[in-house]
Amino acid sequence: MEAGSEGTRARAAGPSLRLLARALFYIALPLALITTSVRVAFSEQRVYSYAIDHYDAATRTGIDHDDLIAATHDLRAYFTNDEQFLRTRVHDADGNVAPLYNTKEILHMRDVKRLVRVVYGLQELSLAFLALYIAGVVLWAREESLAALARRALTGSAATVGLLILFGAVAATGGFDAAFIKFHQIAFPGNSDWQLDPLHDHLIQMFPEGFWRDATILIVLLILAQAALIAGGAWLYLRRQRPQPALSTVAPPGAVEETTAAEPTEEIAHPVA
Repeated sequence: MEAGSEGTRARAAGPSLRLLARALFYIALPLALITTSVRVAFSEQRVYSYAIDHYDAATRTGIDHDDLIAATHDLRAYFTNDEQFLRTRVHDADGNVAPLYNTKEILHMRDVKRLVRVVYGLQELSLAFLALYIAGVVLWAREESLAALARRALTGSAATVGLLILFGAVAATGGFDAAFIKFHQIAFPGNSDWQLDPLHDHLIQMFPEGFWRDATILIVLLILAQAALIAGGAWLYLRRQRPQPALSTVAPPGAVEETTAAEPTEEIAHPVA
């Protein structure tokens, strides 16, 4: 009796688990697209070099351009290494070797690193779930067809675009400056280390607010590109799966007449008297 009741409970839980897995799929896909785009932006050296070159960080900081580029290499590596604090040394205007960042900047970068590592973890978790969903539900258990998976991918991609539109609408109400400040207030609650002085703090001189506006646009474009690729692939697959209309077997009128004319006429034999 106990074995039978356990089997009944397992069968009853099956639909709920499938529903939960599908709901998590719709959460994991946008999350994977967003976090992957953020990770690409934080990992690409050309993004850092763009900040130094486009916003003339050498003039703003009074530090040699090559030293600043080398410092961005340190910063990019800092997000994935085990160092708690970012300690970069450069040559100052007098040619002396000195720390690039002050204590407030170093503490802020420690907080940024924690946030970035959370984003990286969410990306890895969401990608792992999507891989397990496809391998387990679609390919192994075959509880869902490839066509159903394609439809879910289409829906998830559309939801991602919808989230971006919502984000853009909210940001547009107060402008980028207000959204930038609100983001820092939410990401670093009860912490003022992010409030840097553009006249004295090298970190914000290297990466001014204009750069973060450009970086946000880059991340949005990366998300849209990924969503378009997934949606386009899903749409093409579903289009190829549509049943083709049956070919007509009715012969054209001319062919019918020719066939009729070609048929031999049956001769009727008359008895000879």
